[in-house]
Amino acid sequence: MNLKNTLGSLVLSFAAVSLAGAAEFTLFATGVNPADPSTYYNIDQEQNPTCWAASGSNVVAHWQDHHASPTASGAPTGTAVYDTFLKVYGEQSSGQSDTLYRWWLGHYSGLAMGGAYPQEGWESLGAYYKDVYTEAEVGDMAWRYVNLDVESVNYTKDLSRAIYYALNGGYAMTINIPNDRHAITVYGASFNPETELITSLYVCDSSGASFEKAYEGITRIRVGVRGTKLCLLGDYDANKDEDEYLSRKFLEDVAFLGNTQSDTLAFIFSGVPIPEPSAFGLLAGIGALALVASRRERR
Repeated sequence: MNLKNTLGSLVLSFAAVSLAGAAEFTLFATGVNPADPSTYYNIDQEQNPTCWAASGSNVVAHWQDHHASPTASGAPTGTAVYDTFLKVYGEQSSGQSDTLYRWWLGHYSGLAMGGAYPQEGWESLGAYYKDVYTEAEVGDMAWRYVNLDVESVNYTKDLSRAIYYALNGGYAMTINIPNDRHAITVYGASFNPETELITSLYVCDSSGASFEKAYEGITRIRVGVRGTKLCLLGDYDANKDEDEYLSRKFLEDVAFLGNTQSDTLAFIFSGVPIPEPSAFGLLAGIGALALVASRRERR
C-alpha cells in the first residue's frame, strides 16, 4: 500500500470512530453570539439594491476584527466598510461578494467590479492590503465555491462542507439565493454529521428581502434538501416537520474570506465525513499529508 492509500485509510478510520453516536452540533464564526448584536455586523443597505455588497461588507468587517493581523493602516472598519464601497460604486445591483473582498484587499482592478465603472476618486479607495498580501494570496483568500466552478458528485454535501470549513475556521460568509436574486450573511450553522448536511443556518439579511426577521438580527433558518439542492425552508420551528415548510429558497454558492482555495477544496473532496469540531484539527493534519502524498504521486 502506498503512502497516499495509507493516509487515506487513516483518515477514514478516524472519521468512522469520531462519528460513532455523533449528534447534531452548531458552529458560529469567531466572537459571534446571536443574542448579542454587538458581536456581529448586519449592515443596513436601506433602499440600495446592493445586498451582495452589504453582506460582503459584513464579512470584511468581521474578518478585520477577528482575523486580520493587524488591520491594514488606513482601512475603514465596521459599517464604514460598506460606506466606503458606496463612495466608489454607488448603488450597483449586480456583483459577487468575493469580488468585493478582492477589491478591498488589493490586486484587483477597480474597473472590473461587476463590469461597472466606479465613480470619480476610486483610485484613492480599496486595495488596503496590497502591501500585506501578494496577488496570489489575495486570490486564494477571497474565495467563492459554486457548483458551476468544479465537478461535483453531491452538491448538497459539498456546499455543507464548504460552509463547515469556513465556520470551523471562524469566518463569516455570504450565500446567494438565486430565486430571490438576493445575498445574505451567514454567521453560524447546525450540522448533522451522519448525513453530512446542514440542518439550519444563522443568518442576517441586510434588507429583509428573503427573511424579514433577519433584518433585525441573527435569525435561525431551517435548511432541508429539495431534489439535488439545499433549500432554506423558513424561520426555524422545533415543532414543525421539514415537509411542512412551504418556502423554497435554494442555495447556489458560498463566498468567504480567510482560507485558501486549495485547502478548502482538499477538505470538500477528501471523502472524510464532516467531523465534530474537536476532531477537525487532527483530520485536517492527516488530510494535508494525504494531499501532499497525492501531489507527489502525480509528479
